[in-house]
Amino acid sequence: MIDDELAESFNKLFYLKENVQQINRVEPIKVEVEIEGKIVSMELNTGASVSIISEYEYRKKFGEIKLETDGLKLQYYTNETVDILGHIQVNIKYKNKKFKGKWYVLKGQGPMLLGREWLKEMGTLSDLYINNSIKKTLLNKPLLNIDLNNIDNAIVDKFPEVFSNELGLYKGEEIELVLVDSAKPKFFQPRTIPLVLKSKVEAELNR
Repeated sequence: MIDDELAESFNKLFYLKENVQQINRVEPIKVEVEIEGKIVSMELNTGASVSIISEYEYRKKFGEIKLETDGLKLQYYTNETVDILGHIQVNIKYKNKKFKGKWYVLKGQGPMLLGREWLKEMGTLSDLYINNSIKKTLLNKPLLNIDLNNIDNAIVDKFPEVFSNELGLYKGEEIELVLVDSAKPKFFQPRTIPLVLKSKVEAELNR
């Protein structure tokens, strides 16, 4: 049986347990990865620098792979440290990308976490946004419905008012600037541009 305190330690390290009375729950973003020929579902966690598997899942699914120790320690958000049991060397495949990586084993029981180290080998996050479950999480709508192959023009077409030459207009909530009673206006002389640089500065401003 997995010790409840260790399981709680695992949860504390990498993700927050939601209080359903305080915030709306957002389902974890899952990514399917082939590891040592086995398809596993991992939880995307860009806050984790390395990828993590719990001791429970390691013993259950990958116990035949030798556990190597290296003294690595991870850190909570609160700067507390937690000891890692070690890591296993695994062969990873994601779509057409194949690579070897370290999979760190943490005491307790919790989700398999896909960290930035592996994400870098897999490619950019834009691939996950369009082709994997991030898209499903966002109600099957790609971010902003923008074609990544023509992203410059797509953004300009989507938000023309931002890129127009006209003076913009703030349409948000009313803002109030509160000043201390003793506040006094101050005038600052603009910086003078040397005459020899004037034409270059004008050219840069008009570029």
